[in-house]
Amino acid sequence: MHQVHDDPNIWITDIDTVQTEELPDVERVISTCQDTAEANVPDDVRYRHVSLADDLQSQANWGGSCSYDQFGEAVLTIRTCIVFSWPTVIHCHHGANRSVATTAAALAVHTGYSLAEALTHICSVRPQADPDPLMLNHASRYVSAQTDGMVEAVTR
Repeated sequence: MHQVHDDPNIWITDIDTVQTEELPDVERVISTCQDTAEANVPDDVRYRHVSLADDLQSQANWGGSCSYDQFGEAVLTIRTCIVFSWPTVIHCHHGANRSVATTAAALAVHTGYSLAEALTHICSVRPQADPDPLMLNHASRYVSAQTDGMVEAVTR
């Protein structure tokens, strides 16, 4: 488990860690994979499952959705945790693709960093971070849409 942000505390990990290890002092756990870890989350921790597939093949084999809308739902859930300062663990199956891409997009929008800067930071503390092209494309599209919307609102 790797801490990628500290105000609030945000960690990225894999599903096995959530299912077998004691979690840090968190208020939320967000699953961004098809599998659920809810049974292993303490009763006093809020759990949110966004069934996000890695790609079309994963979607066909194990369900969930690899759509941009599903990606956006995961990012919005993470952004909500950041805005309300809820210490949160975000995980996908391996803690390398979906959890990384969604968290990077949320951090980029929240901090004003570019997506590349957010990803570089996450990769510096979580060496196994390796989002695939589809998730990176979704992240780039999400950050651009949010940034464009902010610029448009300010210039009106």
